[in-house]
Amino acid sequence: MMRVAAVALSVAVAPAGHAAPVPALQNCGYGAAQIKPTGLLLYCGDAGAGMENIVWQRWDSRTAVGSGSLWARVCEPNCAAGRDHRTTARIVLGGVKNGRFTTAVIHSADGTLADAGTFSIG
Repeated sequence: MMRVAAVALSVAVAPAGHAAPVPALQNCGYGAAQIKPTGLLLYCGDAGAGMENIVWQRWDSRTAVGSGSLWARVCEPNCAAGRDHRTTARIVLGGVKNGRFTTAVIHSADGTLADAGTFSIG
């Protein structure tokens, strides 16, 4: 007598047209959260560093990747008399929580800007 075992395989598939929600960026807690903003502040307390003219190459449910102009206030001889240093940079957003990106990793193109690194955002 031959025995046949039946195996049920369950695969979860998202319905067509129902992609994972796209996270937004809440810049320093001001204004409405945005998708693909062209600029953001990295130092919310004194607006001493940020990125502008950002062009996003990727923006999905887990990560956003872009490039733009990174600027930071150089406080020499002091912050009031200092100047802004600018360089091109790459930005990678991640750490999605409650539909918002929470971290930004900045890589300056020329390595001269000490402010490049990992930032808590939103």
